[in-house]
Amino acid sequence: MAGCLDLGNDSFLEKINHRSHNLFQARDEQLEVFFISRTETSDVNKQTTKVTRPKGIKDEAQLEEVVTERSTCDRIYTIRQERSWTTLNISRQLFEGLLKSHDVFPHIWKVMFTFGRKVAENEYTFPAYRAHSSELQPGTVTEVAYVLRRAELKKRQPNPWSIRQTGVYHKISYDEDSKEPISTFILISPSPVVEEQMHMYLQRGCLDHDKMKPSNLVHQILVADSLSGWMDYMAWLEEQYREKFDNIMVSDIASKFQDQPPERYFSIEDRLSLSQLEESTTDLILILQTMVNNLVRIRDQLNKNCAVYCGNRSACSCQCMVEEYKEYIYQVEVNLNRAEVLRTRFQSTAKLGLDILNYEEATILREVGQASRQESTHIAELTATSARDATAVKILTIIGVIFLPTTIVTGFFSTQFVHLDNSDKTQISAQVWIIFAVSVPLTAITFMLWWVCVRSQASTSSLEKTAPCSKTRFSLASPISWLSTRTQVLDLESGTGSPTEKH
Repeated sequence: MAGCLDLGNDSFLEKINHRSHNLFQARDEQLEVFFISRTETSDVNKQTTKVTRPKGIKDEAQLEEVVTERSTCDRIYTIRQERSWTTLNISRQLFEGLLKSHDVFPHIWKVMFTFGRKVAENEYTFPAYRAHSSELQPGTVTEVAYVLRRAELKKRQPNPWSIRQTGVYHKISYDEDSKEPISTFILISPSPVVEEQMHMYLQRGCLDHDKMKPSNLVHQILVADSLSGWMDYMAWLEEQYREKFDNIMVSDIASKFQDQPPERYFSIEDRLSLSQLEESTTDLILILQTMVNNLVRIRDQLNKNCAVYCGNRSACSCQCMVEEYKEYIYQVEVNLNRAEVLRTRFQSTAKLGLDILNYEEATILREVGQASRQESTHIAELTATSARDATAVKILTIIGVIFLPTTIVTGFFSTQFVHLDNSDKTQISAQVWIIFAVSVPLTAITFMLWWVCVRSQASTSSLEKTAPCSKTRFSLASPISWLSTRTQVLDLESGTGSPTEKH
């Protein structure tokens, strides 16, 4: 580990220790390696390549044997992963032994941190392309590390696509005394397609006399596999957008029939789904932006390697690959522009759907307000009717108060004040004055008692609001209690305080 990490960087070591539990877990065949050897042929412009079968490495002893066994051959190490967001199939001890054996630069750890167990993906944790060159005796060393993202169709619902990554480390060691540069690759979680194509293309036997072609082929296979799924993934995003957009377009803003609610095919769940798709498109834009940077750096590094390691640049295939990388960059830029347009569509559609939901909410609130106004009008009509009924009852009460004393007097005296004589003529009794003499004072007394009772109730309510503590004074139903209350009311109304208070 000392050879690949600055031990003085305590924060970096702490981060490694913190992430190791979710990053490493040893399983059978923790590490695999295969070698690429090249031999000259009778044709000076041709050479034969031989690819060995993958060999499993279970511990550091086997790793040491592999390192010393074929020191002059290109080698490709593969670290696998059972599933995305799970640990890598290697122990930390063996991985650190691999880094120490090949003196790998520390940036490889930033590539490793993008793997392992996690709850959610954070696009800002993925590092950019990193290259490092050094002049060492007896030659030069060039190291590069980067992460390639790819979209894989897994046919799971609701999202059938899975975004995965492959970590790539490449080291080129060149000794002026030797004839060929030696490449060492560490591939972290490559796809099965990459492994199959590497064996197929590298085992074709005769290749042009091109020193960098095997290593360049590995990069090209990785890049081509990374680019293969993004167009289909964006097509799926477009289908999801079109489905939500069509649901909005076929929804009725207002029903044609007053007794039927409008038909709506867009709900708040669709609005949330659009937000999730917009987030996926934003992540896609970040991925493609990083991919453009990676491809540009790979192309530039290819030119540098060609200038350093290829003796006759006219006979190598590097320039053809440079042109191929230009096409890759153009393809990613096209996808990036499309992704930005797609995100704009998601945003506009989500806003349109939200506006429709707000419109329907405003319509419902308007209908509720209209119903409330109608109810208020009805209540006002009922209140007016009740007031008229109360007035009529009051009038009837007054009429009853007027006629009640007269009725009592006539019934009490049992006197016929009006009768018919023998000739059927109406005769008024001479004692009719009794009715007026008794009923008029009784009517006056009745009106007075009625007025006093009403006034007493109003005064009691007023005092209960202003002086709750004196509430018990008005609970006595006696004339003395009423007189006391009446006096206090008058004093309070005149502002002179209590009856016993002297000024």
